[in-house]
Amino acid sequence: MPGRIAGNMGPEIDMERDTIFIGYFAATNRGDVVCDGPACIIAGSYKTMKDYLAKSKTKPPGTIRIVKTRFGEILAGMRMGAAYSFDAESYGRFLPLARETGMNLDDADFTPEKAGDVRFLTITPTGASQGDPGRYPNPSNGLTTPSLFAPVATCR
Repeated sequence: MPGRIAGNMGPEIDMERDTIFIGYFAATNRGDVVCDGPACIIAGSYKTMKDYLAKSKTKPPGTIRIVKTRFGEILAGMRMGAAYSFDAESYGRFLPLARETGMNLDDADFTPEKAGDVRFLTITPTGASQGDPGRYPNPSNGLTTPSLFAPVATCR
């Protein structure tokens, strides 16, 4: 099939699907990414990421840049064991593509517990190693309402 590459890294690579925009992450000039606990935060828009950073209780060291990320980049990170925390907008883009690759993920309700709260759904691959895409747990219990990145950390 055109645009597909078979490999030993789990599901076939789909060049068209893998270039679809999912959201934004924030990184320092040292190469660390802004995380909520152990998971890289993915925001649905540039403005939303700026808002998350402005509301955070701690500020990562160095200059922060906000960078677009695509499905294939997130999938590659998950294959290496990286966890991701999605907001509602980014998860809405990620979910149908993840299901195409065979991930068994549920819809999620991002309704905040109280006004002004931000909720993230964190997906942590288990069993991921080189060449093994890992198993992706059902994240329906993975919704979190951090006390706005308490603390915002950087992770590699």
